[in-house]
This record gives sequence, structure tokens and C-alpha cells, in this order.
Amino acid sequence: MGAFLRKAKAFLRLWVTPIKPLEPGVRYPIKNSYSIIATIGFLLVIWWYSYRQVSYESIPSKPIFWSSFFGWALPFIILGWGV
Repeated sequence: MGAFLRKAKAFLRLWVTPIKPLEPGVRYPIKNSYSIIATIGFLLVIWWYSYRQVSYESIPSKPIFWSSFFGWALPFIILGWGV
């Protein structure tokens, strides 16, 4: 049980501990856990609107719809992960 608690504390510390800047002019990367959550949430909101709000049966060409959906979402995902 001790190893499990130690790993759980290390995981939670990674999630909640902010990055402390060593120098004011240095940029530090965003934690991947935040980027993963934001990306999944963003895709779920878009999917909810595209799939639930708009009638899925009314889309004439579903492969074109999904390819354009991912093509539209990809720049935002890259921006969220790259900045």
C-alpha cells in the first residue's frame, strides 16, 4: 500500500503544483495534463454540437463531414498543445 500511496501523491503533486518560474524572462511549458483535459473537452463540445444539436441524418456525406470536422479542429488542437 505504501508504494501505491507514494505514486498517487506524486501524480497529484504533478497535477496541482504550479510551475515556479526560476527567471522572469523564461517561458515554461503548459502541463500536458491541462492540455489533455482541454483538448478532450473541446472535442466533446464540438461533437455535442455537431452530433446532437444538428441532425446527423441530415448530413448528406458523412465521410466528408468527419474529415472536415477533424480538419477544422486540428489547428485548435495544435495551438493548444504547441503554445
